[in-house]
Amino acid sequence: MDFLKFDAVKCTLCGKCIDKCPFGALRILTQVTLKLLPAPTCSRTLVMPFNSLEECADMVPEVLALPFVPTAIEFLERELIDIVERNLGKLLPVKQGEAVLIVMYDASSRQELDSAVEAAAEAALMHGAIHCGDGNIHTEMLRGADMSDEEWKRPPTRA
Repeated sequence: MDFLKFDAVKCTLCGKCIDKCPFGALRILTQVTLKLLPAPTCSRTLVMPFNSLEECADMVPEVLALPFVPTAIEFLERELIDIVERNLGKLLPVKQGEAVLIVMYDASSRQELDSAVEAAAEAALMHGAIHCGDGNIHTEMLRGADMSDEEWKRPPTRA
């Protein structure tokens, strides 16, 4: 009995991406190759404001072309930033620019993390970023104003 084999995201029978494969929706994976990485020991978030949405969007392939793979990439337009600030009642620490690119890196060593951050910051500044700063945007935006450092770091309790 033959089974369909997939390498990454392509079907080996038709050569198309899995979601466009004409062989139906039911698939049986017979082989999966995973790359296991050690759990990261350090992480950093870079915040890169740009004067325009186009400059910000153009930076994404530049980040992906670097030798370091980001954990996450997000971008926010000024209009969305304004909505988030109004609804959370908190100000985003970045005031400049019409769009902000947020790039997160995880690494197994401080040296590896520093290399990734330096490369991304240099690329961003070369491609029009107003500045490139280290920012813990997600956690600070979600942190309650009345929470102490100890409360914020404490794992949540389950009911």
